Amino acid sequence: MTEAEDIDTNPRIPKLRIVGFLNAYTQGVSGGDIWFVEVFKRLTKYHVCLLSPKSGLQFCKEKGLENYDTFEVRSRAERGHVFAQYLSRTYEAIKLLSHIHADVIYASSDFFPDVIPCLVYKVRHPDIIWVQKLYHLAPIRRIPAWLLQRISVLAIKWRADLVFVDNQHLADSLIKIGIRPDTVYVFQPGLNHKNKEADTSLLTHLRDGAIYLGRLHPAKGLEELLEIWAEVIREVPDARLRLVGPGDAEYVKRLETIVQSNGLTHKVEFLGYVSDEDARQALSSSRVFMTASSEEGFGISVMEALACQTPVVCWNISAFNEAFGSLVNTITKGDINGFAQTVIMLLSDDETLARAQTRISGTFHFRSWAQCALEEENLMTQQYLRSRNNVRS
Repeated sequence: MTEAEDIDTNPRIPKLRIVGFLNAYTQGVSGGDIWFVEVFKRLTKYHVCLLSPKSGLQFCKEKGLENYDTFEVRSRAERGHVFAQYLSRTYEAIKLLSHIHADVIYASSDFFPDVIPCLVYKVRHPDIIWVQKLYHLAPIRRIPAWLLQRISVLAIKWRADLVFVDNQHLADSLIKIGIRPDTVYVFQPGLNHKNKEADTSLLTHLRDGAIYLGRLHPAKGLEELLEIWAEVIREVPDARLRLVGPGDAEYVKRLETIVQSNGLTHKVEFLGYVSDEDARQALSSSRVFMTASSEEGFGISVMEALACQTPVVCWNISAFNEAFGSLVNTITKGDINGFAQTVIMLLSDDETLARAQTRISGTFHFRSWAQCALEEENLMTQQYLRSRNNVRS
């Protein structure tokens, strides 16, 4: 029996205590938020604690992560600007941590409210294990985000014990900027689908329109997506694009204004947040999944679309190429017309759609969240045991 297995099975050895930080949570649910919940629901070697604002704790409960110790971060700036919220949450989390014991701390994002409290706790308690999640590096053209992330990366480089990323390109980039190679591990996300057949009952000719699933956020290329859609409906005037996912009210209003000014009012539907089951149904009933995002680490929503045998059209970026290869239809970044023409073919030609679905069904495979959780849990436990052995020696 290994030491890690002994922790799990020996009743005389108490479970390790892990504190998961979802302190940067906003109403626009990200793939990282989902990943965090799906993994933490399945941890067996740990006594789980959650540190998050009320909205994040409610999100966890809705997704089935409950009956654990919770530490609610009560920010005084929740109605203010996001930056003010983040500063307040960071300060409040640091105060909370002075009363919390942890063996492992797990930051679900690289934003300040997750990273800085973890750094402070690690400095105060050097023997604990700090696990850090990172999904992509912000481009320098978004200077404020780029600068703030670089500060987070410096903190992670200095003190984090494990850095979990979702693609090799990001791992290589982090190593290049100085993060130790032996701390960086690549994991891919999972899915809750039991099997492919569960989501492919709709025949090709019954599928209708296009869909985007994810956060409504400026980094997701949604304004570009609407520009593409304006070209699509010139040739397929009856088509409809459904935008599924939550977003900041001001940004959603901005998108709605673009829709109105381009005469797309009856061609674009904002569905907002929907349940997991409704999201799968929406994917299964759509002919094509569209995303114009160029800032991705993996693309959980792309994987969900493929699990429903819904063809994907996206930009030719390294994350999608690494994760999905020829399973997705990649278009050179900025080629609006090329993107639109690919979507038009999938919307208007049943044979093109059927060929794309056949290619997906014959090649695409996905892992379960249980596998993902087990891999992360084992690695965290091994790192904890190594650190204890180093202290004893």
